[in-house]
Amino acid sequence: MFRSTLRRLRPPQLADNLPAHLTNLQLPARAGAEVGLTGNQPHFMVCDKVIKFRKQHKVFLPFGLRTVPGHPLKCPVRVTFTSAHVFSFYHIKYLGPCEHALTQMLLDEYAEKKRARSLWVYAQAASVTDGSKAVVRVTSERIVRTATLKALNAAGYDSTGSRLDGTGNLLYGTMRVLVLEPKAAVNMKFETLVELLLSVFRKGVPGLRVFQDPEDESLTPSESESAA
Repeated sequence: MFRSTLRRLRPPQLADNLPAHLTNLQLPARAGAEVGLTGNQPHFMVCDKVIKFRKQHKVFLPFGLRTVPGHPLKCPVRVTFTSAHVFSFYHIKYLGPCEHALTQMLLDEYAEKKRARSLWVYAQAASVTDGSKAVVRVTSERIVRTATLKALNAAGYDSTGSRLDGTGNLLYGTMRVLVLEPKAAVNMKFETLVELLLSVFRKGVPGLRVFQDPEDESLTPSESESAA
């Protein structure tokens, strides 16, 4: 009985007509910051309608988002940014090779957003670290998004990426604030969360510090000159 059990557990053998040395599958090397900006990704394909939309409106897959520098050691959120407009990760499931019933509606919404906003802002929560429930994640997303817009206002920009005073360049691209610890984000004092996000924005979001008020004492002399 013991021998028959061992025979059943024996790993399958290669057929006689197969080569003795098999070639390993070669996966493509990890791409740089331009991932998601051109073509289909090896791990994700989209339907023809989405391909046509991307070429026409320059809206890309979100795999080019990169974490910006300046986060403190313990931080419940993670700010990522790309200088391109990208789809939300929440909508990826509607963009696959088999066209979904909601695909066209979403593409129309993205086309309107492209015309109206130079800066796109997403707040998305995950429960990997603290096991938070859906209601906590949704609440944290709402709080973090509001805090993100408040931080942008404090930096001199509105929610669309335009300067509040009507001068200077626009912020252009996509900012995704990932809530790593929804419970901590919900329990954090709102003003503290705004200050945290503002600090990260000024350190890591391209273009955000360049157009600060020249009288702002937080700028270095060289930065004040460039801002003027």
